[in-house]
Amino acid sequence: MKTAVAVVFVAANFMAIMDTTIVNVALPTVGRDFGVDASGLSAVNVGYLVALAVFIPASGWLGNRFGTRRTVLAALLLFTVASGLCATAGSLGTLTGYRILQGVAGGLLTPVGMTMMLRAFPLAERLRAQKYIMLPTAVAPALGPVLGGWLVDSVSWHWVFLVNLPIGALALLFGVLFLPDFPGRGAPRFDGPGFVLAGGGLAAVLYSLTEAPDRGWGSPGILVPLAGGLVLLAAMVRWELRAEHPMIDLRITQDQLFRTTQLALLPINAAFMGVLYLYPLFLQTALGYDVLRSGLATFPEALGMMTASQIVPLL
Repeated sequence: MKTAVAVVFVAANFMAIMDTTIVNVALPTVGRDFGVDASGLSAVNVGYLVALAVFIPASGWLGNRFGTRRTVLAALLLFTVASGLCATAGSLGTLTGYRILQGVAGGLLTPVGMTMMLRAFPLAERLRAQKYIMLPTAVAPALGPVLGGWLVDSVSWHWVFLVNLPIGALALLFGVLFLPDFPGRGAPRFDGPGFVLAGGGLAAVLYSLTEAPDRGWGSPGILVPLAGGLVLLAAMVRWELRAEHPMIDLRITQDQLFRTTQLALLPINAAFMGVLYLYPLFLQTALGYDVLRSGLATFPEALGMMTASQIVPLL
């Protein structure tokens, strides 16, 4: 049971994390094919990240309602199918839409997979399980830019999505055959208002931040959705604090350790993911690097994470 859960979790998490880094190095080539400049390419990643942010909180309810096995297998299937659809995209808008589907699946895969890991491994064995959890987080960011650069230069950018198909198909087949189920503990009524407020607010704010460099920060097309998104997020906070069964339990922020950890992780992850996105664009569009060289230049960032993943458990 433990081995099956670990194999499916590592494969799914590896695929989801690598997909982010492997796409980044291919974006300039995608932009040239679709006639879009570098500033307009962020929608491909923003759509994915918005879907992640919206469906990560909903994943807990879905896992309890339908069981972790069915939720993970459905998310694996959706992510694999969406990857194949991304490879067929003929415009930036179509590609962004398919990336949103990937984000929906990715938002379900990691939290529900983590829940399965915690239920499969008793407390005394969770430090050992942490090594499985860190494996995709450490290896995928290192492999993604290099593999993506080689695929784009050798074949085409479509292959940065097609590479997910064999990984997803094998993980799905293995999961169908061997993955145990952890039945849901019963789910209360779905927090529809919280889901709508969080999704609408995040989408509006991220849209404004994405389009502002092109349209101008003073443009009504930016200020209106930005203000509307902030209002929705403020209403979401108020609603979730008063809801009996909130989708996002904001009361956990009263825990000092949790609050301090999240405040520390915010700038760390912003810097890490920001560099992974901007650095390949800069190397290719400003310095004239080919895609493989930009991937190799991005690769060392992952070495720090791989080193830390080995040191931290010892500490």
